[in-house]
Amino acid sequence: MNSKAITLDLRGKARGSLDAPEGTAGFDVSWKPVDSPMAAPLSILPWKLLRAGPFPKSKLLTPSPALTFAGSLTLPGETVNVDGWLGMQGHNWGVEHTFEYAWGQCVFPEADAMLEGFSARVKVGGRTTPRLSGLVVRRGARTYRFDRIFDGWRQRATVDDDRWTLSLRSDDGDVTLAMDARSQPMVCLGYDNPNGERSYCFNSKLAAVEATVRPSDGASFTLKSAHGGALEFLRRQADPRFTRVV
Repeated sequence: MNSKAITLDLRGKARGSLDAPEGTAGFDVSWKPVDSPMAAPLSILPWKLLRAGPFPKSKLLTPSPALTFAGSLTLPGETVNVDGWLGMQGHNWGVEHTFEYAWGQCVFPEADAMLEGFSARVKVGGRTTPRLSGLVVRRGARTYRFDRIFDGWRQRATVDDDRWTLSLRSDDGDVTLAMDARSQPMVCLGYDNPNGERSYCFNSKLAAVEATVRPSDGASFTLKSAHGGALEFLRRQADPRFTRVV
């Protein structure tokens, strides 16, 4: 796969094209934050030490949790207009990839809400930790944080091939989340670590999402999306369902 001239302006524009045996794909898009408090920059990691310190070795930050896109994507024989599409801008960095994780994000425009969370296992002293989880839910100007990442008594996560469920408690209340990408398209990317080991990232943008929040100081509410969730898994093994890995 060869790339032609690609320009990227993180303030809101991207343009370029890619050549492959199947043909040429191109993109010319722009984006801007949704006009809502839920679109403010977000970190799921609750403390600065986790974002700037040596642990964990892989970090995550979401400068723009809710964006509106405009422009088009060009595929062989087809042009897709993306005016009004919703999305987000996230950022991962660090000295190596997480040993294993599930990550999910979804915007619920009719509810003026969004959520983002993870369940991950990391290496500490040569051993692998149990799953550590965190989730942030925003609805309008209110943020509910379920980020007691190291509190194993208040969290429960299950990760299957294409599905992730999560249950968390914090001072803000409790939440249950289910994200399901079964029968949906998924892409796979190979991620190489500095030591030469390869991890495999599986990502779908069409996951079904259902989350119920029970605040400690208010009425419960449920957020649903039939196919608007970004759901990603990082694993140590390739999946035989995918024949091409970049």
